Amino acid sequence: MNATRRNFLTSALAGSAAAAALPHAALAQFLSAPRHGLPGTLQERYAKLDAVLKQPVFKRNLFPDPVIIESVELLRSNKQYLCRVRSKDGHEGISVSNAQQMEALYPIFIKRIAPFFIGKDARDLEDLIPAVTVYESNYKAQSLAIWVPIATLEFAILDMFGKMSNRSIGLLLSDKIYNQKINVYQANGERDNSAEEVIEPLKRDVAISHAKAIKFKLGGRMSHTEYPAGRS
Repeated sequence: MNATRRNFLTSALAGSAAAAALPHAALAQFLSAPRHGLPGTLQERYAKLDAVLKQPVFKRNLFPDPVIIESVELLRSNKQYLCRVRSKDGHEGISVSNAQQMEALYPIFIKRIAPFFIGKDARDLEDLIPAVTVYESNYKAQSLAIWVPIATLEFAILDMFGKMSNRSIGLLLSDKIYNQKINVYQANGERDNSAEEVIEPLKRDVAISHAKAIKFKLGGRMSHTEYPAGRS
């Protein structure tokens, strides 16, 4: 595929069908005109977006020496999946994966994702992530199938760098932590029990966590009939 990021944004912002139908001169005039009251032309805003996209996110400059990945392991503890990354000079990072998804996706992690990172310089993380999507044609398994394994490994690498620099992961990506506290909600994902059986544990958990919101399921999943009947 040779479609560029700019082409994608052009299609998304200008309307692909309408823009494609315009003659070249008319399209150029369209792109150079202000849109929707926003400052600057589309081309000027594209230039700003391109400049932002070229800026690194991960603070590679904090690590002057190569950090070569020696091993990537996927460990299991009961129903939880843990990723452990180790560098050749003895540094280690650990992450906890999405257990529900990794139960089915661990072969992709082991066979298609982890091998690519062995021997690579972990400081090149921002380049390694798009590169691994091409490795073994992994992009053909888009969505959860590759991104849960990739995210699992990415967090382990960031954990390793955090330990090496005595920084939180947030400070590996930004100069400041803007939100020191994050609000959470208390959730119940079960659908096949009564409303009372949902609410009682939620009341108990909210009393412990002091969460300001709750989340629970209504109705049947997809086309399934609600069970127990009348639960919602």
